[in-house]
Amino acid sequence: MTITNGYSTLAEFKQRVITGAATDAPRDADLEIIIADVSRMIDNETHCQFYVDSVASARYYTPGYDYLCFTDDFAVVTSLKLDLDGDGTYETTLTTQDYWGMPVNEAAKSWLQLKPARAYSFSLDPNSVELTATWGRATPGVIREACILQSSRIYARREAPLGVIAVNGEGQSTVIGSLDPDVHKMLLPYLKRL
Repeated sequence: MTITNGYSTLAEFKQRVITGAATDAPRDADLEIIIADVSRMIDNETHCQFYVDSVASARYYTPGYDYLCFTDDFAVVTSLKLDLDGDGTYETTLTTQDYWGMPVNEAAKSWLQLKPARAYSFSLDPNSVELTATWGRATPGVIREACILQSSRIYARREAPLGVIAVNGEGQSTVIGSLDPDVHKMLLPYLKRL
């Protein structure tokens, strides 16, 4: 199996986690599955995608304001179209002179803001914005670390099928849930509120 859109490579994981990491095809296949699954777990937890799609696709949004529309993270816009009369036809195509991808100083954008001097405004009707773009953002180093840490925890579970017990600051034992507490802290700055 090959890891698709994983946040760690097999080599990175083995270098950090497995001592004497020789090639072992059956184990490698299991590790690749774990890394791929943990990568999607991170996506589900944060509601973000830390890889950029290779092909642009259209998604539809309902603006929050007549000048502002929150979106999923995107890298490159192919087209931005508006349905101004609510008939389901996106008859108005905007150019880059009409809007900003925001935040301006970030490679990945998370919302659209219309420029004030333009003649357009967003309709607040449901799904009135059609954005065609390449979706996602580059993988930050902390996401790679979170993937390796969570993957190593799952890999170690083969030795502890009944779960992992931790001791908190007050000396109480507790069973750790599905997401490692340190991984949870690493992901907090990236959580997107829905």
